Amino acid sequence: VGIGRNIEKKGLTRPEALYLLNNDINDCEFLVSKNIPFYKDLDDVRKVVLLEMCFQLGIEGLMRFRKMLAALAEGKYVLAADEMLDSNWRKQTPNRCEFLAQMMETGKWM
Repeated sequence: VGIGRNIEKKGLTRPEALYLLNNDINDCEFLVSKNIPFYKDLDDVRKVVLLEMCFQLGIEGLMRFRKMLAALAEGKYVLAADEMLDSNWRKQTPNRCEFLAQMMETGKWM
C-alpha cells in the first residue's frame, strides 16, 4: 500500500484506516457531485445511498444505473429502489442492495 508498506507484516492502525476511508468517501462525493447534477438537491439519506453505491461499484458502476438515476432525478423513489433491486448488483450483494434500496425508497436511515 502506498510507497512500499507491507500490509501483511505491518497492517494499518484504526486511525490510518479511517484516514484512508475518509479520503475514499471524499473522492466518491466529488465524483458523484460531478457526474450527477441533481445530487446537491437530494436529501442526506439518498445522497448516502449514492455514495455507498459509488464506494462499492465505482463511479462507472453507479452511472450504469441509468433507469435508477432517471427515476431519482424525477423524485420517483419507489421506482428508483425497484431499479436497484432489479440488477446484477443485487445478486452479488443482496443484503447491501436491499438495505440501500429501502433507504432510497423511504428516505429514512436504517
